[in-house]
Amino acid sequence: MITLVIAGLTAAILYLLSRENERTFTLHVVNDTLFIHKGKLLPFGSAPWNTEDEAYAPLPLEGFRPDNIETSRYNDTGELDRALFPILEALAKPRILSEDPLNQKHGIAHLRRAELLKGLAPEQQNALKALRAEGSFYIAKTRLSEAELFLQETLAQLKLATQMPNKHSQAASHALHILEPALSQLSLAIQNALIYPHAQDFASPPLFPNALKPAAEPLEKLQEKLQENPQENAEPTSPFPPPEQSFLEKTSAE
Repeated sequence: MITLVIAGLTAAILYLLSRENERTFTLHVVNDTLFIHKGKLLPFGSAPWNTEDEAYAPLPLEGFRPDNIETSRYNDTGELDRALFPILEALAKPRILSEDPLNQKHGIAHLRRAELLKGLAPEQQNALKALRAEGSFYIAKTRLSEAELFLQETLAQLKLATQMPNKHSQAASHALHILEPALSQLSLAIQNALIYPHAQDFASPPLFPNALKPAAEPLEKLQEKLQENPQENAEPTSPFPPPEQSFLEKTSAE
C-alpha cells in the first residue's frame, strides 16, 4: 500500500514537473543562428519550437553573439519577447543607421520582426518607437528612389508607344505632351530630396508665401519715393499713337 502511494506521488510530481517544463522556453545558438526551444512534456529536455509565428522563427545573428542567453529559462512568451528584443535591437540599429542600402534593408527586416513582439516592457516599447522613427526615413528614401525609377519607366513606355502608328499612339502622344514636363519636375524634386537627406539643414519654403510679405508702406513714404524718382514711377506710355482730333474739335480750337 505504501509502495502504491509513493508511486502515485512520484507520478504526480513527474507529471507536474513535465507540465512546468513544457511551458518554458530557452534560446540556443547553432551555427550563428538563434533558435528558440520549447520544453518537452517531460521533467527535463527541450526541442526546437516549430511555430508559424514569424516573431519566433530562427534568427540569423550575422556574427553578433548575445551574452548569457543559453543559461536562462523563460516561463511564457512575454518573458521570451523581452529577452528577444535587445538582440533584435542590436541587429537592427547599426544597420539602419549605416549608409549601405543592403545593410539598411536587413536592419528594416529586423525592425519589422521586433514589431511583432507583444510582450515588451514600457522602456522597450519606447526604444522600439525610436528605432521605428529612424527606420521610417530610410523606408521613405527607398520608396522615393523606386518612385523615380517608376516615373522614368513610365515616360519611356509612353515614348515607345508613339514611335509607330497604332490605335493608342495619338493618346500616348497627348499624354506624353502633358505629363513629361510635370514628371520631369517631380523626378528632379525626388533627386534633390535624395541628395539632401538631412532636411533640418535646409529651410523649408513657406506654404503661403504671400501671407508672409510685409504690409504696404505708409502713404507718406510712397509720396517721398514719387518725389525722389518721378521718372521711375511715371505712368507707362501707350505703344499706340494718340487718336486724331475730330472736325468739331479742330473747329472749336481755331
